[in-house]
Amino acid sequence: APAKAFVAPTGPVAVEKPLGPLDLNLVVDPAKAGRNAIHLYLLKSNGQPATVAETNLSASLPSRGIGPLRWKAQLLAPGHYAVYGAHLAIPGDWQLRVDARQGQFAAYDTTVSIPVREG
Repeated sequence: APAKAFVAPTGPVAVEKPLGPLDLNLVVDPAKAGRNAIHLYLLKSNGQPATVAETNLSASLPSRGIGPLRWKAQLLAPGHYAVYGAHLAIPGDWQLRVDARQGQFAAYDTTVSIPVREG
C-alpha cells in the first residue's frame, strides 16, 4: 500500500505506512540537510502501542550513491522509538528503511521516501 505522507513547507515530515501487521508512523524533524531526529511510533491494529524486540533504521540517498547509513532505534516509551542526530547531510529524497523484530521469528521491514530540504 502506498504511504500516506504529510509534508509541510517547513518543519517535520510525517509518514504513515503498514509494517507487517503493525502501523508505522515515522517523523523526521526538521527534515532539513544536517542533523535530524527520527521518531518511530509502532501501533497494533487496535491502536495500542506495539512492543518489538529490536528496531533498526537505515537511510540511503540513491541519487547521490550515499548509504546505507545505519542506526539502532532507542526505546523511549511503549511503541515509541527514536534515533537522535541522524546526519542526512544532503537535500534530496532519502529512502529510510525500518526493520522491526518481534519475538524470535517475526521480522518486518518497509521503506519510506522522505524529502529532505536545504538546511
